[in-house]
Amino acid sequence: MKIQSNAFNSIVYKILSTLTVLTFVITIGISGFIFYAFHTVNIKQDSVFFIKKNTSIKEISQDLNNKKIINRKTTFYCFAKLYCKVYNKQIIAGEYSLKSGSDIIDLMKVITAGKVIQHQIIIPEGFTVKQVLERIKQLDNFTHLPHSITVREGSLLPETYFYTYGTLDLDFIKRTQKMMQNFLAIEWPKRDKRIDKIISSPEEAVTLASIIEKETYIDREKPLIAGVYLNRLQKNMRLQADPTVIYGLNLVETKKWDGRVLYSHLKSSSEYNTYVYKGLPPTPICNPGRASILGVLHPQWTQKLFFVANGNGQHVFASDFDQHRKNIKSVRSSS
Repeated sequence: MKIQSNAFNSIVYKILSTLTVLTFVITIGISGFIFYAFHTVNIKQDSVFFIKKNTSIKEISQDLNNKKIINRKTTFYCFAKLYCKVYNKQIIAGEYSLKSGSDIIDLMKVITAGKVIQHQIIIPEGFTVKQVLERIKQLDNFTHLPHSITVREGSLLPETYFYTYGTLDLDFIKRTQKMMQNFLAIEWPKRDKRIDKIISSPEEAVTLASIIEKETYIDREKPLIAGVYLNRLQKNMRLQADPTVIYGLNLVETKKWDGRVLYSHLKSSSEYNTYVYKGLPPTPICNPGRASILGVLHPQWTQKLFFVANGNGQHVFASDFDQHRKNIKSVRSSS
């Protein structure tokens, strides 16, 4: 029995010794692989790269190697497969940025969390639809439809927007339209109900706001200018707004136009000529910002009927035409 016991103990000892050696070897192997993998990523400077949809890890490894973001594609491939398996994650398509000094863990965290680059585009207040579309067209990180887009003037909300690489231009336009719709849905019910006798819909409010947007960039003046125009509409007076004439004649796009609105312009037959036709123009003349729209929805009620720019970005207001003429003369003499 003692001999059998010694033999059994010897076998157990050999098994344990073998397992210890194997564990040591495996530990050394894994440690070596991880150490080796950490030196796979070669980020010596900030890098930008793009992962297309439905791209395999093998293809990603090859692409990153070609861009010199990694220097051992096979090691990266094995590590990426292991990382995704252990953490139950997958690589997400998109445009990514890596900072200088990033390691393979940083890289995997970025591309499995979908931390894609956010691009920025500013739609300025007062831009026309044509100007907005031209700005989008100049950006090559949008996906552009092969055909032209028809968009209603005044339907886009000026704002700073963020988007990702490859965003479809039409989807972006729909997003800015949705922003305008949501803004009006919130603010229209809050309006000063006294405007209902003059302005009958959110669309008309946006049309008047587009004129105000072109008249002044000073937010505190906008409710007062809205009050002046609402006065004129209520009294069945012509708005006589230069910006509508400029829009109707496409003067901004006329390369020879020197910025002055001439008497001949004021006599044009354009349907946007508010010197000739009473009421609001048929459509907005630009995409107005929030302040201009709120100026219409909450106007400063006044007896003023006229205003003239004073040359310093502000305006001088008058309740009658005689005072208005005096204001014009004063402004001209001081300029």
